[in-house]
Amino acid sequence: PRAGGDRHIPARGLLPAALAVSAVAVPSAAHRYGPPPGGSTTVLALTALTALAALVALGAALRRRLPAGRPTAASLSAAVGALLLVGHALGGGWLLAEVARGAPTAPDAARTAAQTALVLAAAVAPALWTADRFVAAARQRLVGSRTLRELTSAVRPLLLATVAGFGAALAGVLAVVTLLPPLVPGGPSVWPVPAATQLAAVLALGLLLHTALLLTCGGRRTAAALALVAASVVLTAALSLVAASWLPGLSALARPVEALVAAGGPPLLTATVAGVAWLVLLVVAWRTLTGPWAHHGTPDGEPAARSGRPGPAAAGGECGHGGDARGPVGHAPPTGWDADPVRRFRGRARGGGGSRADCAAAGTPALPPPRR
Repeated sequence: PRAGGDRHIPARGLLPAALAVSAVAVPSAAHRYGPPPGGSTTVLALTALTALAALVALGAALRRRLPAGRPTAASLSAAVGALLLVGHALGGGWLLAEVARGAPTAPDAARTAAQTALVLAAAVAPALWTADRFVAAARQRLVGSRTLRELTSAVRPLLLATVAGFGAALAGVLAVVTLLPPLVPGGPSVWPVPAATQLAAVLALGLLLHTALLLTCGGRRTAAALALVAASVVLTAALSLVAASWLPGLSALARPVEALVAAGGPPLLTATVAGVAWLVLLVVAWRTLTGPWAHHGTPDGEPAARSGRPGPAAAGGECGHGGDARGPVGHAPPTGWDADPVRRFRGRARGGGGSRADCAAAGTPALPPPRR
């Protein structure tokens, strides 16, 4: 288990939120106090650089909680899928409202996107904190459990509490950001009141990304990447079908998407896809993160180091191979080892092979100790 450990929200988790506020405040200040030298080009460049810095800060905060090593295809796919999902949450609703038939207009699309960006950026800190607490508490449960069933029954309530706690924190962040004065001047004195489907879309997307983070910290990067990529592909395919439906003879392609948009607006599509992907990931986490192999690494997510050859203790007095037909704990059985306990006992009674000295002299490569 982690020795000690920080129990406060890390500063790296607060940095993306601060940079996101700066990215929204730059055009606000330019509109209120006049454009800086260079006009709109300077404002656009500062906003883009601040947003890019927020992404870099987010990557630095996540890197310390992911398994060490070179980025794999699963890690890169998960990052691309997450970026596509966030991009769709920011501008996909406006784009879908523009191209879908019968879709309601999306007023204040820029301010709605800024509000969503602030909510997601401010939710990074509670997401990292809950993930750290889950990892530390699950390792404590692993140390104190004697059987797999006991470990599963102890970790599953912890997993549900972690997901529910982050959901409550995300809802609180969404309420705070909605009630704050707008950073972009003009219009009403508050943010545009989001519809129920918009709230559901932000909550579903946040829960999906948080569960993917939990799975990635537990070594299940492939499952997280598949869910994120699948959700982003479905949303991109829906936009493509709606755009292609304007061609002659292809209007039937977009009827399912247009019916969904007409029922609840463009955010309903995002809420549906992200919600289904989150439920699938939650089932995967329920089955995989409650086992021992998701929590036996080092605090940084690296696999436990394995020695190449057995030490004197493993090969000598603490061997105990006489009572285990699988061989001595920590290394392979020596040459000529008999797996039959009756013949092995008779050989030891006659002073034959299979002694601890033979075991130590074998010098065979080390193997992971058996799980008891």
